[in-house]
Amino acid sequence: LFLLASVDDRLFIVDQHAAHERVLFEHLRANPGPPQNLLVPISFEATPDEERQLEANIEFCASVGITLARTAENEWEVSSLPEGFRSLEEEVVAFCTQAKGTRRELEQELYARMSCRAAIKEGDEIDEITAVELIRRTFELDNARCPHGRPIWYELSREELFHLVGRL
Repeated sequence: LFLLASVDDRLFIVDQHAAHERVLFEHLRANPGPPQNLLVPISFEATPDEERQLEANIEFCASVGITLARTAENEWEVSSLPEGFRSLEEEVVAFCTQAKGTRRELEQELYARMSCRAAIKEGDEIDEITAVELIRRTFELDNARCPHGRPIWYELSREELFHLVGRL
């Protein structure tokens, strides 16, 4: 769940999910990958409210590589997705049927949802090489918060750590 990193005289407790989520968010936002046509489109039913939302979001979705089409009353399909959204089909459908807001808000929500679902979860084990790479990439980020606003790490100075364990 947490990674520990020592940098100079500071100890960082890194939330590996939040860190991985932010790293993925930045990557997807910069490069979601080219749209890929699906061999089998994702078909789904929509309520009347969801249909209104789909119609409101169809242009935005197309602009980011998600091809939506109404196939019958209350029936829709997704026929293409950006490469970076593979295995996140259910989350894409949920986004398209629920998301509201300005273009900027829609982009934020889309990439936040996709990165959250793809990120390491509590209980997932990662090897040492992956952990070190995640920490390296985390400390390269301009924003030390996950896309939902939570802090990625907690920092303790040498003095704070020594005080906590009664070494002062």
